[in-house]
Amino acid sequence: FVPVEMLVQAERELSDYTGRLEAAYNATVRGLLEHTRNCLTAEAMAAHILRTMGLWPTSRPLRILYVSCGWGWSGTINDGWQGPVSIGLFIGLQRLLARVPGSRVVDAPPLPGANWTPSADLPPTYLWY
Repeated sequence: FVPVEMLVQAERELSDYTGRLEAAYNATVRGLLEHTRNCLTAEAMAAHILRTMGLWPTSRPLRILYVSCGWGWSGTINDGWQGPVSIGLFIGLQRLLARVPGSRVVDAPPLPGANWTPSADLPPTYLWY
């Protein structure tokens, strides 16, 4: 996912920045930005994981059971909750599978006593309870 060669080359060639390197510097920045937009999104992360599992690309509907660790390592509510990677992957799966009719990401049912339910226009998820 990370363009290691581009970063190593930039460090080697652009670390002593001068005005004459501005065009090369700007080209590197544009290249990194383009790479980020294409490869480091929530959808790209989801596609990478599904591809690794042999499930992507697909033309058939997928039903994915999404299970995350929930709370942090100590088991207390205050040490991490779902976490940005878990949430990003969930969002990426939702967006990616929206392109395949009949696909769905199924996550945890609501906890007993949950005070929140998703609105009718949102996917049925309790990840955010």
